[in-house]
Amino acid sequence: MTTISDVAKKAGVSTATVSRVLANTDSVTPKTRERVMAAAEALNYKPNALARNLRVSSTRAILVVVPDISNPFFSEILRGIELVANKSGYQVLLGDSDNTLEREVEYLDFLRQRQADGMIMLTARMDQSLLENIAAQYPVVLGCEYFDEGSAINTVSVDNIRAGYKAAEHLIKLGHKRIGYISGPEGIVLSRDRLKGFQKAMSDYGLQPDELLIEVGSFSYDSGWTAMDRYLALEVCPTAVFAASDEMAIGAIKAARKAGLDVPKDLAVVGMDNIKFASIFEPSITTIAQPMCEIGCTAMELLLKVINKEAIPQKKVVLKDELIVRESCGGNLKITSETSD
Repeated sequence: MTTISDVAKKAGVSTATVSRVLANTDSVTPKTRERVMAAAEALNYKPNALARNLRVSSTRAILVVVPDISNPFFSEILRGIELVANKSGYQVLLGDSDNTLEREVEYLDFLRQRQADGMIMLTARMDQSLLENIAAQYPVVLGCEYFDEGSAINTVSVDNIRAGYKAAEHLIKLGHKRIGYISGPEGIVLSRDRLKGFQKAMSDYGLQPDELLIEVGSFSYDSGWTAMDRYLALEVCPTAVFAASDEMAIGAIKAARKAGLDVPKDLAVVGMDNIKFASIFEPSITTIAQPMCEIGCTAMELLLKVINKEAIPQKKVVLKDELIVRESCGGNLKITSETSD
């Protein structure tokens, strides 16, 4: 089925421009309007008639866009969203962007065509100005991910700088000095913030991070394995690793064990998220726990306020995280879990 994104691509304009043309607004030049209409005709694009009829009515549905539905981290967040949505009489539509920017942008059509009353984005790879433009017209909330300071979009997250700091500090206090960090994807604020926290802890304790020990992953098991393989190929392997997700931590441990290392005797590992499997895996994973269900509940509560045009005193909600000490780091150190400021 031809989408508005297909028309935009053929016409060489943004999807927002196509929407303005189809809505017959005055903010488009005649030349651009002609090009868009020609593209729509060539592709036999037919705007959603039902959506046009629902312009002033509620669908009682909200769209949740996740970057990777196979990642168990998102299941608990979705459970929280569902809890609040169902109590409020809303249905939840799920969209999986498969970690692609193009898919993220395509889901914006659900709002433009009024097929959902609002949207919760659990991913933020698209241009900040594009999403802010959409959020200025339709109810949008960001969960887990966020943009840099100054964004007008309502967000729910943990303090990722503080989380990165706690993970590194835990390993440092166990006596480790050569510590690796496996990041999430580049270009995502939370990946950069966890790295900032990691580097600050190293600096505060008088340690110099080795750039060779900073690896970029994708939050997936495979990327954790790949990063660990690179560490193993170094002349001096790190004695500890902070992986920015539990899945990457598990991948790193499996790769290390295959190479003959003992975890935690030869290598200490800290993950992040506290997915259910982190406590079941052997050795169980020391991790920075995110309040996943609470993130979902809070994001949905915020979205309802935006939909109902209620006042929101706080644009950015920062929830508490917690250091969970388990077996993957060894030692008998007990650290009182601190919360994000």
